[in-house]
Amino acid sequence: MEFRDVILNTKRRIIKNPLKLVGKKYQIDFQDLEEKAKLEKIVVCTSEANTFNLCGIADSMVIVPNESIKNSMSNTFKKYNLGRTNALTRIALEAAYNDGKYWLN
Repeated sequence: MEFRDVILNTKRRIIKNPLKLVGKKYQIDFQDLEEKAKLEKIVVCTSEANTFNLCGIADSMVIVPNESIKNSMSNTFKKYNLGRTNALTRIALEAAYNDGKYWLN
């Protein structure tokens, strides 16, 4: 099941913040992001899979500024034994984020 299906099946909606082309580079549209982030109950889901070509590493991150939602998600993760990673994933992520600059370039 694709992640998008999980969002739709739980009656959530996807709010996109597309990159904008500035010159010859794509950049985050921070003004658009700021406007969309003003909604309460925002949850940001991200993954390093595409950026660092780590599609074989099943890992993602969730940024949850709302404490109530964060606690609810944490309890659900604990209930279903989710949110755990393994040694290989941790090493791959650490290497990607610390030393992946040349790969990105």
